[in-house]
Amino acid sequence: MAKIQQRLLLIAFIFLLGIRPSLSAPSAVAGDSFSGDKPEITIMTYNVENLFDTEHDRGKDDWDFLPKNYPGKKSGCARKSPNYRFRCLKSDWTPDKLQIKLRQIKKMVTYSNGLPDILAVQEIENENVARMLSDTLGFNRFILEEGPDRRGIDVALFFNEDKVTYLTHRIWTLRGDSFEKHPSRDILGVYFEFPKGDKMSVLAVYVNHWPSQRAPSMKRVMAAQQLKKFLEEDRRKYGSAFHAVVLGDFNTVNRDWPHPINSVLLNPSWIHHLIDVQSLAKKYGYYKANSPLGSYFYPPRMEWSFLDRVLISQNLHDAKGLEASLKSFSVISPKFAKRAFRYTRSESALRGSMVMGVPIRYNHNASDIRKAGYSDHFPISVKIRYR
Repeated sequence: MAKIQQRLLLIAFIFLLGIRPSLSAPSAVAGDSFSGDKPEITIMTYNVENLFDTEHDRGKDDWDFLPKNYPGKKSGCARKSPNYRFRCLKSDWTPDKLQIKLRQIKKMVTYSNGLPDILAVQEIENENVARMLSDTLGFNRFILEEGPDRRGIDVALFFNEDKVTYLTHRIWTLRGDSFEKHPSRDILGVYFEFPKGDKMSVLAVYVNHWPSQRAPSMKRVMAAQQLKKFLEEDRRKYGSAFHAVVLGDFNTVNRDWPHPINSVLLNPSWIHHLIDVQSLAKKYGYYKANSPLGSYFYPPRMEWSFLDRVLISQNLHDAKGLEASLKSFSVISPKFAKRAFRYTRSESALRGSMVMGVPIRYNHNASDIRKAGYSDHFPISVKIRYR
């Protein structure tokens, strides 16, 4: 009884002072109540659409991304189908055109809030062109290891160590009979301390570029299953300090069955299942109303898809410590990088249909920056910080 009387006296005293306490303040949505003095980083993923240098990589089919008179190009182009051969022989990928593409990537990557702290890239050929991109953008570190893809495209991660401390990285090569016959890109895992000097938080960033839609869905399911094993290995290694951001071009659409992401990575039957940041942003009303309907548009089907995604471990959405900001989730789609698309195939009922806001894919034949375009994908970004 005495405690109740003391509490009533305290409330009366507060009201006499003119203070009106909230007895039922709403709780904040996980991922979006941050104080301003905590370290914060922006993570972005971007399929840059065939970023090649102008030199031939031995053993790779990169002939259509070389200068027209490059030694051996004629015979290299002749090894493929007639359609490829014609396009390959006609192509003329020069150092000047490469510089235009690098500048276009910079324009997209820095459009919203300047240079992201961590940038994951897909469809990048090798260390040589990665170094060019790093210099163009202003990064002082990047990780790229040559993978088995026959065209030579890889995944890479760019970062500056002013906000995160690099620990290590490792590669997971997708295995199995299907991948032996038709190799796919490796999964790159890069591990950071966050913030600098805080060894209690390990931020692991996994860069993906799964098999394309030309492959059956089961091949992407196999990629998802192997990624899951990769994650569990790291979880056992780092313990409670482990936080995961899984991102990239997953080449997965809603009609895929079985669905590689939903049936494996987001499946609640896995105790450590991941969370899709875009889905959370939509659920809590943070997904911007004017955002595009996808990160990629496929003209033959007039279909939007989120091939590009950001998935997170559950402890990045538990309102404790390191957290992903749902408010910050964004599909980067500036006006200058999108256009209206009109369907023109005469044999289809879709003839004459128009879709607005489609990504302006890159024109590798362009010698003029005004005609070059950007990519057939939009970048996606999200912020990570401590509460």
